[in-house]
Amino acid sequence: MIMKKKVISTYVLTFCLGIVSATAAVTPPNAGQVVDPKTSTADEPVWYIMMSSHLSDSDRQNRFLKWDGTNAVTERFASGMSENDITDNFRWRLEDARDGYIVFVNAASGLQITVPGTANATNNTGLTMTATGSKWEMKLSSATRQNDCADKQYCFDYVDYSGASAAYLNAMPGANIPNYGITIYEMGVHQASGWFFYEAPKEEEVPTAIRETAATTFHYNAAAQTIFCGQPAHIVIYDITGKTRLEAQNTNQLSIASLPTGIYIANINGKPLKFTK
Repeated sequence: MIMKKKVISTYVLTFCLGIVSATAAVTPPNAGQVVDPKTSTADEPVWYIMMSSHLSDSDRQNRFLKWDGTNAVTERFASGMSENDITDNFRWRLEDARDGYIVFVNAASGLQITVPGTANATNNTGLTMTATGSKWEMKLSSATRQNDCADKQYCFDYVDYSGASAAYLNAMPGANIPNYGITIYEMGVHQASGWFFYEAPKEEEVPTAIRETAATTFHYNAAAQTIFCGQPAHIVIYDITGKTRLEAQNTNQLSIASLPTGIYIANINGKPLKFTK
């Protein structure tokens, strides 16, 4: 990309507002960076930023899940989040709760999303945060057979709901939901009951050998999908796990067109440069 953009993580996850019609599937901002979420542990966490996939109401679009210090709520960033906006309050990981279920763990608090006993799939009760959270069944929204589901759009069905219908994690306003918080709701999987995931690693969790330092004599041109250097250099491209993806000796440019969309770090004569394809 050649225009200056806002980002939603330290690793330049860029977003622009998708253009959608009232009948089309949700188009997530920068759809190429949406990932399939994986479970992880406290010892080896994988952090994500989660965005509600609501389609029709503009006030409910581009809302990112966060812990506000008391509740699990959503905050709207119409043009994407700036780097300075990203804190651990917005980072979540999915922990295996056995039997194919997951719980949501927040990076800032360590607390988990919990469904109060008073909540059902229609009364719009706000969810809370506790040390031991509620279990959810994770599946692609398209698996619900709803219309207009997007690629890599996931929904979460509350496992212990005793009602006849499903009860999906949903971002909503309402009298019983603080500040556009979250609830469980019976339908709408193709809209607000769906979620998109973007990787959001913490700075300190990137492998030490490829952490960011100053980079002044080289740059990444997104339009050309090429790393350019002011002089011939040894260039190594890593993904965020530290795996080597490309390498070239004594060159002043290196195409990364063959790499899949994602977040990378280029080590150029010992100086890292992070970029997003």
